[in-house]
Amino acid sequence: MDATASSLLTNTVWKDYRSRLVRFVRSRVHDEQAAEDIVHDTLVKALAKRDTLRDEDRILSWLFQIAMNSVRDHYRAKRPTVSLDEEFDVMDEADPSTLKELAACMEHMMNHLPEPYQSTIRRSELDGVPMRVIAEETGVSLSGIKSRVQRGRAQLRDMMMDCCRIEAGEHECRNTECNCSAK
Repeated sequence: MDATASSLLTNTVWKDYRSRLVRFVRSRVHDEQAAEDIVHDTLVKALAKRDTLRDEDRILSWLFQIAMNSVRDHYRAKRPTVSLDEEFDVMDEADPSTLKELAACMEHMMNHLPEPYQSTIRRSELDGVPMRVIAEETGVSLSGIKSRVQRGRAQLRDMMMDCCRIEAGEHECRNTECNCSAK
């Protein structure tokens, strides 16, 4: 985009489209100040990415797409986070039999992980082999091994969330194929 188009973008945003963008954003965030901030962020992003605008006739839809992405970013930033320490403090109080039940569930789930996630998780998490060593042994890049571990953990977490209910150190299993006694 040349300087004329850049000037067109700035003038268009502030004169013609700003109020429409504010109404659009306000209808999604229901907060006047947040809407103003998001529209401001939209303008900043639009100016920074003005070279990606291919068709100046589509500037309005392009701006609305940037605004919608900014709204999503706004909600992502507001999402509460819980540290793993806080989330699993309850396991410190768990009965040893509950931990054995969870281990049985986890073993069952581990057996159902697809390869290469299963072998990579077993080597890394259970055997304690450094990811660098696994990468060298398998001929896969270190970042590839890290991705496998991360994806494998995510799959295990999803399986655990679908199968088990863990609350206040108690474990309830909903999987009839699992070998744990918490069914």
